[in-house]
Amino acid sequence: MNKLIKKTESKKMLKKLREFLKSCGIKAMLTLTAGVFIAQIISYVAQPLLTRLYSPESFGINALIVSVVSMFTPVLTLQYDQFIVISDSDDDGKKLTTLSLYLSFIVTLAVCIGLFIYNNILKRNTFFVAGNWIYLSIPLMLLTGVINVLTAYNNRLGCYNIIAQVNIFRTLSQSVFKVLFGMWDKSFIGLTIGTIIGCVTGLGKQTKCLGWKLSEFFSYSIGELWTVAKTYKEQPLFSTPGFFVSNLSYSILPVMLSSLYNTEEVGYFSLSMTMLGIPLSLISDSVGKVFLKKASQEKADNGGFYVSYRNTSVLLLAIALPAFTLLYFIAEPAFFFVFGASWIRSGTFVKILIPLYIVRFVVSVMVQGLIISGKQLMKLIIQMFFIVEAVVAFSLSKSFNLSIELFLSITGTLYACNYIVIWIAGYHASRSEKGIYD
Repeated sequence: MNKLIKKTESKKMLKKLREFLKSCGIKAMLTLTAGVFIAQIISYVAQPLLTRLYSPESFGINALIVSVVSMFTPVLTLQYDQFIVISDSDDDGKKLTTLSLYLSFIVTLAVCIGLFIYNNILKRNTFFVAGNWIYLSIPLMLLTGVINVLTAYNNRLGCYNIIAQVNIFRTLSQSVFKVLFGMWDKSFIGLTIGTIIGCVTGLGKQTKCLGWKLSEFFSYSIGELWTVAKTYKEQPLFSTPGFFVSNLSYSILPVMLSSLYNTEEVGYFSLSMTMLGIPLSLISDSVGKVFLKKASQEKADNGGFYVSYRNTSVLLLAIALPAFTLLYFIAEPAFFFVFGASWIRSGTFVKILIPLYIVRFVVSVMVQGLIISGKQLMKLIIQMFFIVEAVVAFSLSKSFNLSIELFLSITGTLYACNYIVIWIAGYHASRSEKGIYD
């Protein structure tokens, strides 16, 4: 009798576990994560070669070029690509894809003109060390916009295998070309051009997954696109500024460090951010794509998405705590062994930033809950404090001649507090107006 009871209880536990994993969209997550995992293994293998081919200064200049792209990535499509995934209408999904691609081109052109005025007419020296090579950020920016749009539509169609495969091919291509260019010319140019070539890889495969012809892409009139733009106007009005501010809070850091210290320190910081960003791209980004779709469906069915929010938060935290804790203790010796003695300073920066990245690992996914619930204005207001905090850290460091370690500590602490506020806001937004589903 006891055996029968235990067997029944075991079946119930297994059923609950399956339901939990299903609510997290674990199958789709694993597909995306597997692709990104393989891609990051390739990146891991290439990185020690790159740190021996290129100097910290070369990494620093490349980081300045990439920072231009990072600053404007959130406004490339005015965040209309977010609605490609969650739109109820297939026709709207296609129109939003078309609109987003057009916007990517228009915004990139505007940034190009603005960058030319900033450098050549206003004669600012912010990007002086990069020279005219700073304009490599323009094709990289356009490619980034196109990739984001195609990935959003692939996600809508559930083409997770395509997304995973392209991640692998893209990273492999980038790594190979960076190494080849580094063997020929050890300047920063090889790092940037290698990135651009890698971005081109896989575009054809992503396009084929769309399932509609190029002629259909050009068939929508300006009036139709304007109508769909107005229908989803919450994105450019509220969500886009929030994403822009959030991205700017990180992409502006290399520029600040270059102003406060030197390009070599920017290079060390760049490698530390790259390594800390791997868990985000490996797991957090993949989970985010699935959470967006699962939570949207749950909200449509129940009026809220509390279950998806809770389960996904627990899943991410369970991954983040042990992984980042281990990294804290091995960061400096690992950087010394893997990247060379000259890069141990990057390991020190990693240790300083780990508390921030534990929080960011979770909240970078859960922040989408504010989009799903239509709380874009709240999200924008909270995210605006990132810029305020960056300016505070910069001003303190400049006024009191603080070390780079103190600058990163102040910035990391302030940013982490802001992320916690965002998570709390998302938690409350996930509950339906009637409470947890009546």
